Amino acid sequence: MPFFLRRVSYAAWQGKWPVADGERADSYDDFTLREVDTDGLSLFAVDTENERLLVVAAIACERKKVGNVDLLEISDEHIMDLGEAVPTPGTFALMPVNALHRSFAWEQARLNQLVDRLLELRCKAVRYKKVEVTAALTQIELEDVESGPHRDWLVSIKTTTSPK
Repeated sequence: MPFFLRRVSYAAWQGKWPVADGERADSYDDFTLREVDTDGLSLFAVDTENERLLVVAAIACERKKVGNVDLLEISDEHIMDLGEAVPTPGTFALMPVNALHRSFAWEQARLNQLVDRLLELRCKAVRYKKVEVTAALTQIELEDVESGPHRDWLVSIKTTTSPK
C-alpha cells in the first residue's frame, strides 16, 4: 500500500500523547504553508523501500549535507476524508524523485486537522542517520543528478566513501 513521506522535525514527532503545547506548535510548523508552497504542501508518494531511500538521498543531495533526515510516514487512510495528494512537479536535482513528488493543495485549516489527527494517532518520525543517508547516496547514479553543484557534491561523497 502506498504511503506519503513528509520531511519533519524529529523532536516534534515522538508519538507522545498528550502532546505538550510547544511540541504541538512545532508539529503545526512542519505542516505550515509558506510562500514557496505555491502548489500546496510538498511530500512524496512511495510504494517501496527503494523509493523511500531515493527520497532520503534527494533530501540530503538538495541540502548538500550528509546528516540526519527525519521523515513522517502518512498513510492514505489518514488523509482520505480530508482530500488527496495531487502529483505536482518536483524541482529536486535528483531527477527520479520528482516523479514521486505530491502536494496537499489544501487550506491551512485542513492541514492543521491532519496534524491533529496524526498526533492523536501517535505518529512518530523516522530518523535516517548519517550512515543510512550515506548508504542511500552511494546508490545514486550520477546521471540521475542534474549537472552542477549537486552532482559535484555527490561525486565528492561517492569518492570519499568508495572502498580503496
